[in-house]
Amino acid sequence: MKKKLAVSALVAAALSVAAAGPASANHSWGSYHWSQAKTSSPAVSVDLGDNLTKSRSTDWLAIFKGASPTGNVVDNWSRLDLFPLGTGNVFADILETPAVPGANLTSQKRCTPKSGRVEVCNARYGYNRWLGLAQIWTSGGHIVQGTAKVNDSYLDSSSYTTVSKQHVLCQEVGHTFGLGHTSEDGRDDDTCMDYADAFDNPHTNAHDNEQINAIYTAHDDPGTTTTSTATQGKGKVRRLGKDVYVETFPNGEKIFTFVTFTNDAAAARAPKDRVPG
Repeated sequence: MKKKLAVSALVAAALSVAAAGPASANHSWGSYHWSQAKTSSPAVSVDLGDNLTKSRSTDWLAIFKGASPTGNVVDNWSRLDLFPLGTGNVFADILETPAVPGANLTSQKRCTPKSGRVEVCNARYGYNRWLGLAQIWTSGGHIVQGTAKVNDSYLDSSSYTTVSKQHVLCQEVGHTFGLGHTSEDGRDDDTCMDYADAFDNPHTNAHDNEQINAIYTAHDDPGTTTTSTATQGKGKVRRLGKDVYVETFPNGEKIFTFVTFTNDAAAARAPKDRVPG
């Protein structure tokens, strides 16, 4: 019954995101969050494992942590304090996202997760209808590890600009902190967390700061919270919405997957009982 209720809550959350307007959309990913202490700022620090390489036509290292007129992906998530929330803001700088050497430097395509951090990878994952894919492993209400992948098979095409590529990578990383999409109808919400058809927002915005603060000030976790990354037995995959899947294992652990499809037609053809490869 608890599993059924959890899935129902996520579906309801996804539907409310789709129905809400840009100013009021709640795009938190259920209530899942990284464990954090609330005694200092930033409230939570998540290492981003840098496994990125230059592809045929994309300098992913520059997009991820290099100089950029709109700020690189690491800066965008570490500097949400550029969008102050006004009085009552608990943390001016709630999230720290340091880039660290990746654990998949010789196996970017596999992009194996590592406990306590997010692995960020690019590779030619094939023409499988997705541009980006983010996954989080959860134990109880906590995110315990994550991955963010971008697909060079499509993104190396001249159809995608540097801005589009940063939009996709910024979004996949954002999912690993507990955020969903602000919209799924092609609407432009001026954030990389929207599903705008143009993929033209390479940055975060004030609403992302509001949501991260809402997620991480709603929980009073001890800094030493222990969680498990173990999944036991064969998981069962369910598609919860246009772009989100959950795989539930017999021991109650879950893997959530958010997919940025190439277009709506690709999303419509995507499987319902397995995560797109």
